[in-house]
Amino acid sequence: MTRDTVTILTSLSHPLTKAIVPSAGGGIETRTQQNVKFYSGEEIEVADLRAFAEVLERTSADPYKCVVRGAIAPGTNRERMLRRKFSKDDTPATLLEQARRWVLFDVDGIALPPDFDPLVDPARTVSFVRAKLPSCFHAVACWYQFTGSAGIKPGLHIRLGFWLDRPLDEAELKRWLAQKLPEPGKPAKSWFREYPVDPAVFTTAQPIYVAAPIIKQGARPVRRPLRQIRHSRWCSGDCSRSAHRGAAA
Repeated sequence: MTRDTVTILTSLSHPLTKAIVPSAGGGIETRTQQNVKFYSGEEIEVADLRAFAEVLERTSADPYKCVVRGAIAPGTNRERMLRRKFSKDDTPATLLEQARRWVLFDVDGIALPPDFDPLVDPARTVSFVRAKLPSCFHAVACWYQFTGSAGIKPGLHIRLGFWLDRPLDEAELKRWLAQKLPEPGKPAKSWFREYPVDPAVFTTAQPIYVAAPIIKQGARPVRRPLRQIRHSRWCSGDCSRSAHRGAAA
């Protein structure tokens, strides 16, 4: 069975996206919005990467929405729910660990070659990132978007979405994609990861902020209109093929 679901949470209070604001030095910077306690939740069925991408596109248009990997626990009040993987103080968990056919990779701040502007040629940028991932991701279709820090903070800030050949859970994804490369003479916590992806988005309750940033009054772009910073579309590849995980687990 190839079908899966995507869990969408909608904030009942504050927006769930970054804000672009004027900085003290006369430029612009990003700020994270306030924490949210209560959400409404829904699960949307998807059959393949194209359907997954369509859900992401719709969700990205609403600054009050985010994606999580977890499934909504039975009995949860979906109209007013916490974002919680574990029970606490007699309050039950609202999200359950769920293996997924889909995966999102967040790439934040990796160095770019000289004179490489990632916003000018998105297709080249996606190819640059995919070359740093396991080979099964090199020639399959993916959805991508530049994230809220793109063009503002140094380095590359982009998100890629793929469809896997079988569901993988948090532990499997971390074993496969979050391993660090040993560096002699350095403590393990300072080692670099083999692949440039943030493993936080593999966890059950971690919000994945797919919505476009909010541009506050007075914020002006340094390099180009902010409306061009956000790209959300397909990259080249055969959409009928899924990324094959291989035997890494």
